[in-house]
Amino acid sequence: MALRLKPKTYGPLAARLEAGRVTVETAPAQSVTIASPPVEDAASPVDFLVAAVASCLAISLAAAAQGMKLDVGHIAVSAKAERALDLPSRVAGIEAVVTFERKPQDEETARQLLRRGKEMCTVSNSLNAPVALSLA
Repeated sequence: MALRLKPKTYGPLAARLEAGRVTVETAPAQSVTIASPPVEDAASPVDFLVAAVASCLAISLAAAAQGMKLDVGHIAVSAKAERALDLPSRVAGIEAVVTFERKPQDEETARQLLRRGKEMCTVSNSLNAPVALSLA
């Protein structure tokens, strides 16, 4: 199966730090608040990284299931991460557990679906992407 990739850009997103909280403008008139460490009304940046992986995997798995002509119904992805115990500060790994409303009949089909979904997930595939910094 040949995958056709189309050029796409993401953002711009803007992050502003004030009084210990980061406000991220995600779209016109939409924003989320992030704090580190997490507080009652705000998650940490790493929480959003894990959420991005989980949501991207769910979308990718749905696309993979459609491509394989499988009806899996609703897809839920629960993900958690652990911080590395050495420097530089980073996530050591992310563990994701997938639940299908209708699980594929055989184990081989289920494994193939998970593999294809993971291969399609832009976020998880980008975790080692370079990050360029510059001053405005």
